[in-house]
Amino acid sequence: MLELSGLFLGFGGINVICDLSLRVATGERLVILGPNGAGKTSLLRLIAGEVQPEQGNIWLNYREITGDTVATRARAGIGRGFQQTSLFTGMTLRENLGLACAAGGRRIEDLAAQAGLVDLDRPVAEVDYGTARRLDLALALAGNPRLLLLDEPASGIGPGGAAEIHALIAALPRDLTLVVIEHDLDLAFAIADRIAIMDRGRITFDGPPEAARPALKAIYDT
Repeated sequence: MLELSGLFLGFGGINVICDLSLRVATGERLVILGPNGAGKTSLLRLIAGEVQPEQGNIWLNYREITGDTVATRARAGIGRGFQQTSLFTGMTLRENLGLACAAGGRRIEDLAAQAGLVDLDRPVAEVDYGTARRLDLALALAGNPRLLLLDEPASGIGPGGAAEIHALIAALPRDLTLVVIEHDLDLAFAIADRIAIMDRGRITFDGPPEAARPALKAIYDT
């Protein structure tokens, strides 16, 4: 589904992505771990088209998309969830979903059920943060993506709410390919088919979850 080859990205003369190559199979659930500043979010931004690499190539389903815009990549099947939600807070949950469904062709009720959203006529400004995170997930799913990029989808939620978010992610269709950034190791291991560890813009480990814990010793207290 996704192939990255020799990606480089720098800001202010500092390389944040360094000669990074990666493949993700259709339907695979890849979780990316690593310390703050490792380049994880920058990698998602490269895949989504929000920034362009200085070198390297990106393919989606065997078609090169390196120079494509965010909108073109979205139409090609890339969905994106953000670490910091960006919602229409003056509108209701239903209205936010309606805007996304108008573009993506999905039914509001189906999308709400998939993201565990209820009481859709509440203003977004009045809902708790966990509900806002679930709405962000719903909006990322509205375009029927084939590849879903999630940047710390449970960030800022308590343990119970985070477990709910990860249960929703685990229940997503298995033909939907996932690339997820996560800091909570227990939750990351619960949803991952494969784990990649990033440090200083490079992938330092790429393999099955059961083999990842020793590689994490230098980064996390596990």
